Amino acid sequence: LIKEYKRARIFAYPSLAETGETFGLAVLEAMSCGCAPFVSSLDCFKEFIETSRSGFVFDHKTGKCREAMQSGLREILMNESGQKAVSREARRVAKSFELDNVSARYLKDFARILA
Repeated sequence: LIKEYKRARIFAYPSLAETGETFGLAVLEAMSCGCAPFVSSLDCFKEFIETSRSGFVFDHKTGKCREAMQSGLREILMNESGQKAVSREARRVAKSFELDNVSARYLKDFARILA
């Protein structure tokens, strides 16, 4: 899977699961390989995707989801320099979710709670 992520420029993850998505690990995995993510506007992606900075977001609540996806993907594909900038930022953001960083944050939180 990592080999495929590294070959791709964009990772489209158009989930519509308002109550089923809890985080978006697949998106972070793709970001760590340099893919510019393209996701729906679910809340679970807001922790690590800032629109047009670390990823691209389409509004899945418009009632015209298919059209929003098509328009968003077309816009991304036509903007190669934007893709590259987002790809760089996506990789940087994904690094902050690597095991060492996340475990250090957990330990810090646990220490604060126990203090």
